[in-house]
Amino acid sequence: GVFRLELDVPAGFEVRQVRGKAAAGAGEVAVDSHHLEGKDKTRLVVNLSRKALGRVALAVQLQRDLKEPDLLTPTGKAVQVALPVPKVAPEGVERATGRLVVYAPESLRVNPGKIEGLRSISLQEALEGTQSSRQGRSSEARPVLAFAFTQEPTTCPLAAERRKPQVTIRQFLVARVEEGVVQYRATFFYNVLYSGVKSLRIDVPDKIAGQLRNLTPTIRDKTIDPQPAGVAKGCVAWSFTGQTELLGDGRIELAWQTNIPKLDVG
Repeated sequence: GVFRLELDVPAGFEVRQVRGKAAAGAGEVAVDSHHLEGKDKTRLVVNLSRKALGRVALAVQLQRDLKEPDLLTPTGKAVQVALPVPKVAPEGVERATGRLVVYAPESLRVNPGKIEGLRSISLQEALEGTQSSRQGRSSEARPVLAFAFTQEPTTCPLAAERRKPQVTIRQFLVARVEEGVVQYRATFFYNVLYSGVKSLRIDVPDKIAGQLRNLTPTIRDKTIDPQPAGVAKGCVAWSFTGQTELLGDGRIELAWQTNIPKLDVG
């Protein structure tokens, strides 16, 4: 048995959490304390409160913030991100194998660069006999890449690019005919994927623009001035904005009415 475990972690990462975790048939180790050693603080030493023997498991959470403007807005430029792989310290270890799963939100397009020391595998193979460390977390991230590796040196450069927004809108129009008037209500169901947009444009007939009412409390409207190119004849372009950028599912409700002459029987 052993009373401490050592790992080589990449420089520049913050150690957020170190704890025992039962996984893949292995029992959780009893962690007493942990600290970083070495010139660059890349050797993580985990002291155990009792001897570990047999199949045991340890969970380590590392974090590094990315300050890349090109990942916050869709500029069309790909950002090169180096993804170092934490590993068990080689001293005293006869054999080491591992599997790596890369997660990313749908807003990012992620492609691997020149990979060394890693073998591409399927997600099913990567999670065979174990479970993802992200299981149970509330996150929009999805698995995009999976690899297997041994104790050989590894490099895993990634190219990440923020996707441009994809907007789809469905429209539902209801007309209620009453005595002397027709009540209209138009509902626009929008879905914005990948990146948020500041506003949505809806072209409305200029005959009803003066009496159009916006029934959506969180959406502000205004006439676009000057009018953009491509507006159909007899229409005026309106802009609809939210309290923040529009992202995901939402809807905009508009209402107006038109008077009709009295209808005689027959």
